Amino acid sequence: MAADRSVQPQPHPFLPPEPLPAERRRLQNGIPCLLWRQQDYELVRMDIRVRAGSWFQQQPGVASATLKMLLEGTVSHPGVTWQEMLDAEGAYVESVSDRDFASISLHFPNRAASKVLPLVREMLAEPQFSDERLQLLKMQQKQSLAVNLEKNSYVAYRNFLSEIYTGSHPYGRSLSVEDVDGWERAMLTDYFKARYVPSAFRVFMAGNLTPEIMRLLEQTLGTLEQRPLSCDAECPLPPSAPVRKRMKGSGNLQSSICVGRLLFNRNHPDWMRASLYNRLLGGYFGSRLMTEIRERQGLAYGIYSHLCSQQHAGHFHISADVNAEQAGLAEERIMEELRLLCREEVPQQELERVKKYEAGALLRNFDGLFPQMEQGEETDDYGLDATWWPRYFQAVTSVTAGELREIAQGFFAPEQMTVVRVEGAE
Repeated sequence: MAADRSVQPQPHPFLPPEPLPAERRRLQNGIPCLLWRQQDYELVRMDIRVRAGSWFQQQPGVASATLKMLLEGTVSHPGVTWQEMLDAEGAYVESVSDRDFASISLHFPNRAASKVLPLVREMLAEPQFSDERLQLLKMQQKQSLAVNLEKNSYVAYRNFLSEIYTGSHPYGRSLSVEDVDGWERAMLTDYFKARYVPSAFRVFMAGNLTPEIMRLLEQTLGTLEQRPLSCDAECPLPPSAPVRKRMKGSGNLQSSICVGRLLFNRNHPDWMRASLYNRLLGGYFGSRLMTEIRERQGLAYGIYSHLCSQQHAGHFHISADVNAEQAGLAEERIMEELRLLCREEVPQQELERVKKYEAGALLRNFDGLFPQMEQGEETDDYGLDATWWPRYFQAVTSVTAGELREIAQGFFAPEQMTVVRVEGAE
């Protein structure tokens, strides 16, 4: 019998995510592995995460430069980039260096494992660090930096970070042209030797992980030589008061505003409720900031808020690009939205809408084997297991309006915020 399309179907409640079980094992040299096995996948994804982010570097940019140089040739394959070596195998590689980790991600067909995994070992055991490639990298980095420094939003955010992560804290240091000029081959090779050791590695793999692939993994990454790992840096954050900072930017017609504060990371007991607050405030297109500042008042084309977690701290910030002539008014309206959430409880209809959005966004992040692996990596970074995600779902879908107001009053009051405004041409 055909369905009656004149009758609206009944909605079904969201159910918590069901993370796929992961197998934990260690290679013979101690490298921990998390494995998601699924036999019907012909593609394998392998992520290698190394505790070699900018937290550990002595000079800005060295962590990122070291990671990039790993992909620029080995002693056995000088002058050949890693992607060039992998192209013939139908494989793809990308790398990301952040504040805490250096990450190398590979996608390759099952049949190519016998070629790809030995190349992975070669990259991690005998990188070339060619002077010619380093000079090219320095030139590219300086060009990229010059372009970014013309963007008021980029300047606002890097100055915001330097204000909340005070002094010479690793999370607040920014890259300069002088830093790039100072990169030397010995500096990068020393960083590689100090940080790229098996005791700093974690390996995540998903796909049809056959016995042959696991044997190859042991024969390659499992045979990397252990070396002493340099001690992790200790850099406590001194207390700092909120500041207001205005700067002249480039001559474009937009000013950029960054509002926020130092906060906690994912391990904090209030992280889950703070995440829903952030989503409500500026974390999606139907948020408070987008609705009020952009849609109703026309003060910004785009405005978002972000809750950022790192290993040693976290921070919250609102970013907005606004018409230079209305930058002051836009800043006032942002502060008013923060005050309003401290003062009044969120209407129930609005609260239910953002809860459903958050639940749907979370479930989308578990749609497929590789996204499941990504969520597993994210929790493993903080020593959490797969049960964290159903607990997160339960927490954000049961938050009350009163609890959100408590979160606003405790962590997101306007007087707690640092404000950086980079002025465009009026």
